[in-house]
Amino acid sequence: MIITQTELHFNLVECFRCGIRFGLPSQYQANLVDDKAIWYCPNGHSQAYTGKTTRELLDQAKEDLKTQREGCWQAEDKVARQAKQLAALRRRVKEGKK
Repeated sequence: MIITQTELHFNLVECFRCGIRFGLPSQYQANLVDDKAIWYCPNGHSQAYTGKTTRELLDQAKEDLKTQREGCWQAEDKVARQAKQLAALRRRVKEGKK
């Protein structure tokens, strides 16, 4: 006797129009999210994932972090330059120069 076992994972989704709940295979749903393709609920209402994918959100977060780091480095450089200028000015004042 041969026994074959198949395991499927489904995600529960709800139609935004009619509210019916139904299962989509996990991999199929992931493909729909990535492709942003139009698909249909069992009652025929068109659906689409229009938001950003996890990959797009991650890429945007990385870009934002890079921009913030560059801004921090520029601010640190500016503070260091101003500290040098302040030290030079204090020396001049201490020495009695204008």
